Amino acid sequence: MIWLASAVEEIRKDKIHGASYLAGKALDILKDAARFSQAGSPEEFLEEMARLAGKLIKCRPAMVPIGNLAFRFLDQVQEYDGGSADLDSLRSFLLAAVDKMKAEFQQARVKAIAIGAGLIAAADTIITVSYSSTVAEAMAQARKAGQCFKVMAARSQARPGAVAYGERMAAALAGHGVECLLFDDEHIEARTGQADKAIIGADCILPDGSLLNGCPTGRLALAAQKENIPLYSICESSKFSRSRRLDSIEEGFDLVAPDLITGIAWEKGLLETPRVSAIIRSK
Repeated sequence: MIWLASAVEEIRKDKIHGASYLAGKALDILKDAARFSQAGSPEEFLEEMARLAGKLIKCRPAMVPIGNLAFRFLDQVQEYDGGSADLDSLRSFLLAAVDKMKAEFQQARVKAIAIGAGLIAAADTIITVSYSSTVAEAMAQARKAGQCFKVMAARSQARPGAVAYGERMAAALAGHGVECLLFDDEHIEARTGQADKAIIGADCILPDGSLLNGCPTGRLALAAQKENIPLYSICESSKFSRSRRLDSIEEGFDLVAPDLITGIAWEKGLLETPRVSAIIRSK
């Protein structure tokens, strides 16, 4: 189906949305593909689904939840034990599998947001960079819980003319009723000295506890260490990567060393970076 290739290409080229949003879009593509496939046999259908999952796995390797969810779908395709089941039964099986994956993905995200919201205390001044819908929703939840805090967001613009992700973050926070001071990236060090903690999202968490996130996360992490303030990431475990390294890093992203990260708020609590490897092995 030609439209499937176009949908995958849209994810590959999308420089606006974060990893969680694009992972959800990937699940939508898999579901639509299963629902509308014109395959004439179960074998043809399974081959079609496997090819699509493979394309999603390769389209944005740095945005780990896309690949992780596509791998899970591929496992369902490869391990299906339907014997001589007809095409309709196979289609129903995979549609149900995608629905379950999406529900689990959303539940994990909701729990991570709740844990992240718990990091925010009354009278905090929080500094953030890049754009994360997860962080924005955690801040919104903290505000609804009655916490009165300040947010400062770096403009987060990799180069002149590029998307300023901090502007997106400030707009998202405003939509949740959270006021945010937007400042130029050149002032990160000075602004970090005025903050109580730094809170960021993540596109990928590697087994050693390092994380990948939009620029200028690396600069913020170093400034937070210098100012002796904690730096937390909020993300669900679908962003945990089994790969020990990234073959390449997309323009506009920073890799942050684990010793610069105080903790990761995920769906099961607050995780210190030395424990990430064990969590990944247990999954």
